Amino acid sequence: MFYLKAYLGYLKNYPLKNLIFLSLTALLLFFPFVESSSVKYMQRLLPTSAQGNSFHALITSDVNVARVSRKLRTLPGVFQVISLSEREIDSKVKSLLGTLDIGSDLLEETLGVNSNGLKIIFKKEIGVRVQTLVRDYLKKLVGIENVMIGTTVKRAMSLSWMDQIEKLLKSWGSISLFMGIFGMWFVAFISWTRSYKAEMGMLQRFQRRNLIALKAYSLVLAIIGTTISVIGLSYFKTFNPLFLGLVVMAIMLSVVFFSPVRKWQK
Repeated sequence: MFYLKAYLGYLKNYPLKNLIFLSLTALLLFFPFVESSSVKYMQRLLPTSAQGNSFHALITSDVNVARVSRKLRTLPGVFQVISLSEREIDSKVKSLLGTLDIGSDLLEETLGVNSNGLKIIFKKEIGVRVQTLVRDYLKKLVGIENVMIGTTVKRAMSLSWMDQIEKLLKSWGSISLFMGIFGMWFVAFISWTRSYKAEMGMLQRFQRRNLIALKAYSLVLAIIGTTISVIGLSYFKTFNPLFLGLVVMAIMLSVVFFSPVRKWQK
């Protein structure tokens, strides 16, 4: 009881530092039990999308665009078809067609003043061949003289970054999460150790007891470890032995930090 009271006394003096360290310690000990479910949870949090490349099309006003949109949506590989407003047509479609050096008068003469704009978005995994077939189908559907098609625009960079993170989680998700938690725990341990050793060293001089820091820390770890093991085995029924071994090794090394063996080696 003395060693538990000693740690509780230190806890009152440094509540925030202890809260961070003990929370990360509990999280590190809990990770072997929730390793697989935590990776799946992180994957669900990613704002990923099935959206792929896209292109814009400007269609003459006498064509039934609603019918064209319905036809395009039924094609394999098409993720979404969006009708553009007049402002979007001016800012996006005409800017794309402007690279062809087409004057506004010729554009109005060819497609009409009230032209309709569509944005066709492909699915993420669709290849170039399918994209070309969709573009050719659109020309045949409305007539090549009734449509002007912009270049295919690659998927948004923000979505591409999410793809990379998704691949990382699929291949190295467990290791990445473990190293992230371990890194935070190690930094918190180094910060926590300074005040803990100073506090327990002072207490040891007044109480005339040996190894207070080691015994109090070991007792707290035993309580946390036992509690988490009971909860983990009760709710999850299983654990990853590899990560459990790594966690136990890390915890044991942190205990050695307060051991007199370390002083003897110096």
